[in-house]
Amino acid sequence: MEAIYLAPAEVCQLAEGVSALECAGTSTGVVSVYNVPEPGASWPRPTDYSVSRRGIEQIAALGATDQLVLLSENHISLWSVNDRRPLRVPSSKGAKLIKTAHWTESQSQHTALRRRPRESRAIGLRGMEQIAADQKSSGSETRAISMLMVATRKHLMLYRWVDGVFWDQKQLLLPQAPVSMDIAPGAALFVGCATDNYIRIPIPLTSSSSAASLPQRNLETGQTALVMGDWIDESDWPMFNVTLPESSQQEGWAWSNRMLRRARPMVQALDSNILLALDTRGIIVDASGSSKDKPQIEWDVAPQLVVNAAPYVALVSAAATSVEVRTRTTFRVVQAIEIERNHEVKHIVHHNASMYAVVSSRQRISLMSIIPRSWTEQLEQFESSGEFDEALDLLDAIPADQLPDAAKRRMQIQALVAVIRFEQQLYDQAMDLFIEIDTNPAKVLALYPPMISGKLAKDVSHWRQLFDAPPQVSSSAESVAKTSKNIPLAALNALARFLTDRRRVLRPLVEKLSSQTSSQVEHSTDTLLAIPSFSALDTLNVEQVALSAQVVDTALFKTLLHTKPSLVGALCRLDNWCEIREVKGLLEEHGMISELVSLYHAKQMHKEALELLQNRASDDHPQSLHAIIDYVHKMGLEDAQLVLQTGQWMLSRDRELALKIFTDADPELPPEQFLDQFEKTDLQICSAYLEHLLANGNQDPAMHTKLALLYLKQSQNETSISYKALLKHLASSPYCDAHKILRSLPRAPAMSEARAEVLGQLGQHEDALHMFTAQLGNAYAAEIYCQRHNVPSDIWNKLLRWALTHQDRSTALLILSRQPGRFPLETTLTILPKECSIADLRIYLCQALRNRVMNRDMNHVVEHLSEHALANASLNLASQQQKHMLVNESCTCIECQRRLGDAVLAVLPKSGKMLHYSCAHWAHQS
Repeated sequence: MEAIYLAPAEVCQLAEGVSALECAGTSTGVVSVYNVPEPGASWPRPTDYSVSRRGIEQIAALGATDQLVLLSENHISLWSVNDRRPLRVPSSKGAKLIKTAHWTESQSQHTALRRRPRESRAIGLRGMEQIAADQKSSGSETRAISMLMVATRKHLMLYRWVDGVFWDQKQLLLPQAPVSMDIAPGAALFVGCATDNYIRIPIPLTSSSSAASLPQRNLETGQTALVMGDWIDESDWPMFNVTLPESSQQEGWAWSNRMLRRARPMVQALDSNILLALDTRGIIVDASGSSKDKPQIEWDVAPQLVVNAAPYVALVSAAATSVEVRTRTTFRVVQAIEIERNHEVKHIVHHNASMYAVVSSRQRISLMSIIPRSWTEQLEQFESSGEFDEALDLLDAIPADQLPDAAKRRMQIQALVAVIRFEQQLYDQAMDLFIEIDTNPAKVLALYPPMISGKLAKDVSHWRQLFDAPPQVSSSAESVAKTSKNIPLAALNALARFLTDRRRVLRPLVEKLSSQTSSQVEHSTDTLLAIPSFSALDTLNVEQVALSAQVVDTALFKTLLHTKPSLVGALCRLDNWCEIREVKGLLEEHGMISELVSLYHAKQMHKEALELLQNRASDDHPQSLHAIIDYVHKMGLEDAQLVLQTGQWMLSRDRELALKIFTDADPELPPEQFLDQFEKTDLQICSAYLEHLLANGNQDPAMHTKLALLYLKQSQNETSISYKALLKHLASSPYCDAHKILRSLPRAPAMSEARAEVLGQLGQHEDALHMFTAQLGNAYAAEIYCQRHNVPSDIWNKLLRWALTHQDRSTALLILSRQPGRFPLETTLTILPKECSIADLRIYLCQALRNRVMNRDMNHVVEHLSEHALANASLNLASQQQKHMLVNESCTCIECQRRLGDAVLAVLPKSGKMLHYSCAHWAHQS
């Protein structure tokens, strides 16, 4: 690999005694401000500002503000070019070291990060939707945080600014003297102590500070609070010892004992990671102090200086004669830069990808520039050598305007990094990257064996080329050895999470596509792999969306079959766009028939589902008959013809169960589509179906008439069950078409009782009674008929005459005794024959006289009650008429608030309030 940085070149000479550089601070208390020119251009003379009477030991920029932090005379001062008067911070007396950092803070994001561990990953069908909703709701307003960290002999002084305004300060007592320190922005402080111990202090949110509720925050009040030592955070800032790997700690002690000296502990922040320098190696830890899965840097002698030169790390040798450049991801050495003989590196500053070193020799102090090659050259070197992690880190450091196609190249490199993570069996990390860049699901599935990916499966040696890796880059032998045909469960769980997330994104895009259409898309492997990656899924065309949905759902079925079979049924019941033929074979192979039926229902493939259930019922599975009924009840009205076919098939199996197909449906199926067919096949089933309709409140005269005619067809004689059902139906149903039924009845005298019922519905009561008494000789049935139809008294009298004519006298007397209130005494006595004695009529006469007395008494009661009510009304009227109301000029209407005057008035009875009559009339109407 070619050198990243060009050879160092001297650009200008510095003043004597330079002790710090970002701006340059000298030992004479002067701050020299340099305007850094373009690479290759000559450096202009600096602008000098006298700030302190003594030397400036350290200098640092304070985040998003325009201020510099100066360490001079063991005190901290804030100074800016605009306001050249240094502001000394009294509480910083005895300062030895300073560090600054800045970041943006969002309370919702920090809360979500701390409450939810990264390991808790949802792979259920609904889990990714909740995760996406949480991420969407976490985008709250951010604010810029600047922090100053000052170390004294035994204390740490911490100062924070929010959006350029001083926020709070905190003093911490350290167990040991600090030697070096740095800040992991927004996460933690790290302090290296004199005894090789490292301390980690988590940074709480600014909103949790006890000074957060203070009002009237602005630049002026904040500056006053800083000088006066106010706005102190009283909340607890816990400290933790950083646990180092045991081998590294023992080796460091052994080496230091041999050399009879100890290198000072060194702490350097590398963005989200921290480098802790020991005697024989450097330990990389994250913001939580964990070194798990982190690389280590080995060296013979600890470096004198470590500089974060993103995307690299520059290590100045102990002799200060060379600079070693390493990558920040793998910490591999990419270049060693030698300094001129008899020159020593004092400081290094990283600015716009270049490094500037303060180099001292016996004669002078000079500034040397270490200029890198172009971004494109560096990126191509990393890509050609297969170092995609380093290439990705380099892209993070490139300004947006320096590389036009940076976004596209980033996603391409991220995809290759994801493949490498997959090869390293870091499956969750790989899927996170694939989700982030909207990778084509077909390409992700190509990393899995055929049992998951089918025809998409690719050999391990072709994985990287599948994601457009350079031709000379292929999977390493170690990666190939790690990847086996039997994919681990962790890989399948990670894939399930990826597919569930893709399904969540695709679902609103395919809602306009029918499941039948999407499941019948013809495609080849090349077509699937050609679907664009690195672009939002909503930018795909209709065919590509359908193909992607089909690939995702089919693979999700296969994955869940191997990881969580209990979720397969839930996926079958949801709308999905899987490839039916492939999934059908898998479900049948695993014996998941009910899941396959649910899948058919979700895909509106009702015919296939019913055929499957009927085949199982034919194979002596009785429960399948009930399953058929349950399935039919889920079908809609548009499938009525298929329901009828299924019902006919069921009739040959079980007549009662077949009827349930039509009677228990919700919503009920339209009967017109089934009655004619039922009538052709089975009259009893047709009758039972109509009985169900009528029992559920159907008042259609056609249905009532049809049922009567069906009973009539099935009536072989007047003693059959169907004939009795006909009589019962005619007696209870007022909706039958009597004329149609009458025309369908056989000639008299057959079915006289039914004919009498029909005549009764036509209002021909005399004919009906004549048939009951004369033809049937059934006076009791005639009596029930009259009672049911509530006929007038003259019809009752005719019934009595016909009973006396066609029946014996005892029958007529029984009717009189059972219905005495139906026969008036005066007319009844004239009808009865003279042979009837008082003893024969005793029951009737007693009841008739009793009814007459009861009617007379009731009339007296009503008369007296009416008289009493009239008397009360008269008294109330008289009392109201005797009332007088005084109306004067001050009386006003309660409605319109005007004077009553001499207009017509109305008085409210209960309250006695007065109002105009017209107002009272209007109020009553409203």
